[in-house]
Amino acid sequence: MSDAREQGLPADVARDVPDEAERAGLDTVWRAMESARPAPAVSAVESSVMWAAIVAGTSTPASESVPSRALASPAAIARTDRRPAWARRRVRGAVFTAVALAVVATLLGRPGAWREVQVARGQQQTVQLPDGSAVTLNAGARLRYRNDFRGWFGRPADRVAELEGAAYFAVAKDGRSFSVRTYNAEVRVLGTEFEVQAWPAERSGTVVAVAEGRVAFAGSGTRDITLAAGDRAVLAHAASAPGAAAAVAVDRVAPWRRGGFVAVDEPLTSVVASLERQFDVTIEIGDPAIADRRITLYYPEVALDRVLGDLATMQSLTVERRRDRYLLRLP
Repeated sequence: MSDAREQGLPADVARDVPDEAERAGLDTVWRAMESARPAPAVSAVESSVMWAAIVAGTSTPASESVPSRALASPAAIARTDRRPAWARRRVRGAVFTAVALAVVATLLGRPGAWREVQVARGQQQTVQLPDGSAVTLNAGARLRYRNDFRGWFGRPADRVAELEGAAYFAVAKDGRSFSVRTYNAEVRVLGTEFEVQAWPAERSGTVVAVAEGRVAFAGSGTRDITLAAGDRAVLAHAASAPGAAAAVAVDRVAPWRRGGFVAVDEPLTSVVASLERQFDVTIEIGDPAIADRRITLYYPEVALDRVLGDLATMQSLTVERRRDRYLLRLP
């Protein structure tokens, strides 16, 4: 008994429903449809073998015994059903059709499909969301959001975007909350402008800086913090709640949008990774001993050679330009 009726949601359908709760609901309806589908005829021998297995697998202890009529065989059940075979087939077909229609209605009424935008290294892209909000993505960033921010069967739903990388959000006010989810944090707003940075591969945590309005910044714990314009906070990679807010000049929030660059107490590895994405280059750190040095930089307008030169001066390093990369190392 291993035909399709025992299987759940097909893989191609499941891939189009990334939300776990939605996928579980569709899987339940799909299994109901499969179980209602008329089964192919089996021989008397196959029927006997299957029924023996069912009785053996569902037998109960003596203290929990049930009347023998509850375990009547298929043959006995068939004998008590006075309806002709064609009527029984018609009923099974009607049940299958009803469940199939329920599945179709569920698929048609589910929330809008997710859309994904990936920005190449050395590029930036501004995305207009369905509610009128605008998101400017920095090099290498990836954004996921629903096509129309609607819930089941067209009902209004909270606005949710998933971010990997750095992005600047200008959120439109429409009465619904707007959430940005990263790999370890969530930022909730109604209408404001702010930057979020989160690079899972770098394990550098999530950074939020607010240019206008207020946001609630939370991790996996129960405590969140409120950030206002001019506030910046970090949720470390392994932390459950953000650290205390620090002041940041509003003009230093996401300066990369205007060709600038900023790093606030970041390890050299993170600074190098940001430069590689922004300028689409390869920068090698030649000595592991310098990889964790903390760096703070700000440029309203930036050129790669200038940043590398300043890093070399501040950290007593040398920078070499090779054919296909830059090399930072100790003298």
